[in-house]
Amino acid sequence: MRADSAEGITEALEKVMEEIQQYRMGGKHQDMFPQRWLPSAIGILSESFSEENHELNSLLKMVRSKITEHHTTLLKYLYTTESRDILNARNREAMQTFLK
Repeated sequence: MRADSAEGITEALEKVMEEIQQYRMGGKHQDMFPQRWLPSAIGILSESFSEENHELNSLLKMVRSKITEHHTTLLKYLYTTESRDILNARNREAMQTFLK
């Protein structure tokens, strides 16, 4: 199966969700963090933070204002009920773009 196929993307997103589930109640890392710290929605980015896109500075520290500015629509989307399903269309599209 190819990583950029629909099945590959589904499998990758499910793997991410499985990892997060390990930190929820009943998971092997359930006591590492308070449950309220765990994300209820996960947004996949279509590109990495980098110096080239000005989301990291020369010391490789995140530039919060640039990140917020560039990803405003994703941040707003994360507050919708649709975003709670990791297999949502937006995450699938971001994975497809990232794997190109």
